[in-house]
This record gives sequence, structure tokens and C-alpha cells, in this order.
Amino acid sequence: MKTSPAVRAAGWGVLALTILASLTVRCLPWANFRAPGGGFYFYSLDSYDHLRRVTLNLASFPALANFDYYAAFPKGLGQIWSPVFDYGLALLCRLAGGGRVATETLCFFFNPAAAVLCLLAVFFIARATFKSQAAGWAAAMVLALHPAYLAYSLPMNFDHHAVEPLLALSLFALPLLERRGRLTTAGIILTGLALPLVILIWRGCTVYWGLFFLTALIRSLTANNRPLAQDYALGFGVAALLVAAYCLIDPFGNARQMSFAVISWFHVGVLAAAGLALALLRLCRSRRLFFLLAGGLLAIIAVTAAIGPLAGVARQVLSGISFLRGKGDPWLDTNSELRGVFRTQMGLWYAASYLTAFWFLSPVALWHGFNRLKNGKETNGGVLTFIIWSPLLFMGFIIRYSHIAGVFSALTAAYFASLFEEKGRIWQAPCLTALLLMPGWPHYREAMTAALPAPMRYGLYGQDGVLAWLRDKTPPTSYWLNPVRRPEYGVLARWSLGAKIYQLARRPAVATGFGWEAYGFYQEAGFWAAVDESKAQAIIREAKIRYVLAQAVHDLHTDYLVASQGQQRGKLPPGTVPPVFDPQGAVHTRLMMADGSLMKSGGKLLPALSTLRLVHESDYLATPANDAAPGLSYYKVFEAVTGAMVTGRAAPGERVILALDLQTGRGRRFSYLTLTYTGPDGQFSVRVPYATGVRQGDTQALGDYAVYLGQERKGSLAVSESDVESGRTLSWQAGRP
Repeated sequence: MKTSPAVRAAGWGVLALTILASLTVRCLPWANFRAPGGGFYFYSLDSYDHLRRVTLNLASFPALANFDYYAAFPKGLGQIWSPVFDYGLALLCRLAGGGRVATETLCFFFNPAAAVLCLLAVFFIARATFKSQAAGWAAAMVLALHPAYLAYSLPMNFDHHAVEPLLALSLFALPLLERRGRLTTAGIILTGLALPLVILIWRGCTVYWGLFFLTALIRSLTANNRPLAQDYALGFGVAALLVAAYCLIDPFGNARQMSFAVISWFHVGVLAAAGLALALLRLCRSRRLFFLLAGGLLAIIAVTAAIGPLAGVARQVLSGISFLRGKGDPWLDTNSELRGVFRTQMGLWYAASYLTAFWFLSPVALWHGFNRLKNGKETNGGVLTFIIWSPLLFMGFIIRYSHIAGVFSALTAAYFASLFEEKGRIWQAPCLTALLLMPGWPHYREAMTAALPAPMRYGLYGQDGVLAWLRDKTPPTSYWLNPVRRPEYGVLARWSLGAKIYQLARRPAVATGFGWEAYGFYQEAGFWAAVDESKAQAIIREAKIRYVLAQAVHDLHTDYLVASQGQQRGKLPPGTVPPVFDPQGAVHTRLMMADGSLMKSGGKLLPALSTLRLVHESDYLATPANDAAPGLSYYKVFEAVTGAMVTGRAAPGERVILALDLQTGRGRRFSYLTLTYTGPDGQFSVRVPYATGVRQGDTQALGDYAVYLGQERKGSLAVSESDVESGRTLSWQAGRP
């Protein structure tokens, strides 16, 4: 039905209020993330991965940055992500001046801006799809305030996730370009351009490719419209040619392989197969013949993929499915983004509030729309497209993809609103939509009060944070803006800190947020969970590590599982971690709880770590008065050194202890203790990592090593910095001053 000018004007007012609400909820806590020197801090680890690539593209503009030795050091990281998002942001930042502050500011507010674009897109697309003004209002309101999309479009979570709904909507909307049962020439061209573009922004868009193919196929079949299938086949053919051109040019040196993980000839084959299937439909005179031929071709492909040269393609498809499943992989199983929305500990209310009521109402909308189509009460082809895209609904089961399910929730709201308008109850649509969004209030409140967690605010970021310390107080590394050559050394830290290290600290990081897709993931996990110091030292040598950044909040058990998997897959040498998880004996525990010194645990003494010395610690997680964790810092930095070798002679079987008193930059005093025993010949040797009488980083050695034989102090020993760095052997004698 036609709407009056007053109603249309009111509709634009509703849309304006929706945009205002969207920006308010997302941007209200912006001041909590301001950096003191200008610019912004980000919460999401992926934000700094994108900032790094934006920074590199700015530095190499107009060329595309295609390799980074600062990530996955010392192997480096090539282009394993879709490039257009980062390059497009680099172009915008260049127009804004290209400085750090301008770049961080633009990237910080990009997600809310992208959310506005998405809700404008869903407004116009839903209005055209369901031929209803109210449908556009409802869709915009739901997508703007959908808690799952809200979480992925907050400014401090800057990422390509914010534009993923726009990518889905762009392909969903292509059938709107049909005129009189045919896809217009402009529609064919736009189809050919849109399919490659969406995957160049996010490689997961193959899901949308599949849904768009089903849309073209089913719309052609149900309308018995073979020329329409031909039009869509041409669109897929254009897309296949464009992606093939990309693979031939191969700008990043990885497109010529057959890989699901990067844009490659695998994707050319997918597009070409879809185009051929639609061309086959055009040539077949009956549906039965089409299904017989298509079924035969699928059977041939399946057999060939199982036993023939296309087996690699089948493996790539299965790898994508296994990534979504995640079962049996210790990293994917514990990745918070890949956890289910319906986990029992969260409860049904959490799922209902996070996905909104429209997610639960979607099956009702699908059933209702299908019945209207079947009974001839619905002639709108947009409803058919809505039904075909219903698999987006199932993406709501996983947190990482729940904002994509938000797109379908918005379309569900649009469908119901169109029914209200059809019955002349247009004003009830926005009111009911707002009412059904109310359960999401806890998520809105959390977003509007968001702030950096204490470990980030007091230990990680800022001029007193550990990242600034690494940047300003450690020897600089080369090629930060042109990392096609290997820098001098790397920093080992948990994978979740990798991007922050190479973007904010400007030092190479061994592990990144890409997990097992890149070098360093198994290595850092094996280092933290190792019990044998020699295994940890081997990883330090292999990865060319100079500094180790340890954090108090650390899932050590997952590291153990990851390292065990790495051993099974040949990524780590056998014996890197013990057969049974030993959290007390693990390197991470000994560094954080005892600063690498001799440590007593469970009635046994754990030897000191002889090649790692504490050079910096951040704010305390607990005060010295807190018995639960006296002096435990949020973050500690250790320097990997060769260590001086101390030898000497005493009675056979004598216990020998070397003790050195030290003081950290925060004024905390601790002692480095190491213990050994003389052999049958009375000889002993022990390696120590600290020099005496000098400052090492922020740590000051208070005097010389005290040497104890048994219970008695028998002398002292001075060790120079050059002794520690070179690994020089020093001889000690009893009674020597």
C-alpha cells in the first residue's frame, strides 16, 4: 500500500533517530580509550593487526605491502588475508594526513561509521525487497542495535567484521536489479564486480557466494526462466575471469596455488563451476534433465576429488569446514570468538538477549513466507530471496559469526513489518521492533560504559606500559616500515600480544593472532609450557629471541595442549613439553612467580633458569601486602642472555648456592638463587644470567654473588656484563673475596 507524505516524513525521522542511537551506543565511551599523546588505544588484538597493515600500506603507497618480518618472526608473514580492507583504510588515512594520530583516530571511528553505512544499506534493501517503508525502518533498527553486531562494530574493536554485514547485503540485493524477468546489463556487470570484491575484503565471503548462487538457481527454476539463469551465469563468468586475472598477476605471491585459505585458483574454480551450472540450466529444456545432468556431474566431481587430481580441492573444502567446527583443536576450542552462543554456562537468556528476539522469530517468518508463496498469496520475489538466505540464521550459533545472523534478524524484522503495513498497522512496526530489542539492554549498557581492563590500562598501554618500555628502552630493530628484510631480534610473548608488540612496541613478535596459520604459534606455546630449560633455550635460539614478555593472566593449560599438538605434527621437537601437564614446573610459572630463580614447589626444588634475567616489570597485580600474590606484576620482561659459566672446587657432593640480591625499577627487592652440587671430583659448574653491581634494564644488582657451600657463606663473586653476554667461564675459589 502507498504511504502518505506524513508517514514517509515520520519514517525518515525514525531512521535519523536510529542512526543517532547507533552512534551513541557505540561512541559514548570514546574518551576511555584516548591515548595521552593523541590517538586511541584499541581493545581487540585484531585491531592492531589491521593497524599494522594500514601503517605498512601507508608507508609503501601506492604499492601494496605484501610481506612483514615483524610478524611471525623470524620466518615472516606473507599475505594470508584479503587485502582491500586494509588498503582502503590506508587510502583514507593518507587523505587524512597519514600520521599516527590521524590514522588511529580514523580507524577508531571507522567501525561506527561502517555500522551507519550498513543500517542505511539494510534500510533501502529491506524496503525494496519487501516493498514496504516499515520494513526498512524495522530492519535498520534491528541491525543498528543488534547486540552481536554491536559487539563487532564498537570503535575499540576496529576490524573488518564491521563491514561483513554490508558484504552479505550487497549480494543479497543483486536480484533487485532484475527487470521483467531478466538481469539487466548493469546487473550482470555489478554481479561480476561484486563477487570478487566481497572476497577481496573478507575471504569468508565464499559463504555468501554459495547463497547467492542458490538464489540465482532457485529463482530461475521457480520462475521457469532459463534466460535469467543465463544472465546470472554471465555474472559468475565475469567474476571468474576477474579472479583469474588476480591469480595470474599474483600480487602477493600466493594466488597461484589451490588454497581455500587465500584467494587462489580454488576460488576461480568455484565461480566457474557456479557459472557452468547456471549455463547448464539455460541449455536444459526440463528441470528433470537439469537435475539428472547436474547430479551426474556432481558424482563425477566427488569421485575425482576423492581419488584423483582434485583431491587437494576436497581437502581445502574440508579444512574450511573443520575450522568452523574446531573440535579437537586446542586453540580453536578455546578461542572465545569461536565459542557457541548457546553454551550452558551462559544460559538461554544470554542467547536471547545477544541474538535478539528476531533471531528466534525467524523460523516463524520463514514458515509464514513459505506458506504464502506456496498458496499463491505472495508474488514478491524478494520473499523467496529472503527464504533462500535463511542459512545465515545458523551463523548465530557461533559468537564469531553471530553478527552475520544479525543481518537475517534485521530481514526478519523487515518481513514482519511489511505484514503490519499490509494490514494498515504501520505505526505498530517500529513500536514492536523497539520492544523486542529491549532484552539487549545489558549489552547496550556494557558498550556505553566500556573501558580498558586494568592489565591494559596499568601495565600494557601508556608511557609507563610495557609496550612503551620495549619501544624506548630496548635496542631498536631495523626495517619497521619496510619489513622485507629480517630485523635483528624478536620478542616472544603470548600470541594475543603479538600485534600489539609489532605495532606499538615496534619490535618483531614471534607469535601472532593467526594461530597455526603462521610460524611462532607452536613455538611460544612450547616455550611457556616447557619444564626442561634446555627445550626452552632451543626455542629461543631457533626464533632468535632477545626479550621474553610474560603476563600474569595466562592460560597455560591451553599452551600445553597446543605444544603437545605441535609435537604430534612435527612442528616442535619431541620432549618439548612433558607427557603430563606440569603447571608448577613450567617456564611461565617460574618466570612470573619466582623471576626465574630457584623455586620450591610441591616439596621439591625447581632449578633456576640460567639464561633469562628480569629487566622490567609493570604495575603490580597485587601489592606486597597481599599474601595471595606478593609483588606479582601484570607483565614482566626478561632478556635472553648466554650467561656466565661459574666453575669451582669444593668437597665432593657439596651443595653450592650462588645468591644475588637485586632491585627492580619499581623498588621491589628479590634474590636470584641458583643451586648445584659438586661431582665426585669436587668440581662444580653453574651458569648465571645477571651481572653484578650494574643496572640491567630497570633491574639493579645490589653487590656481588654470595657463594654458599652447604649452609656457610664461603666468599663472593663479581660477574661483568661482558661475562654474561659472551658466556665467559669464571673460576671461583673458596675464601676468594
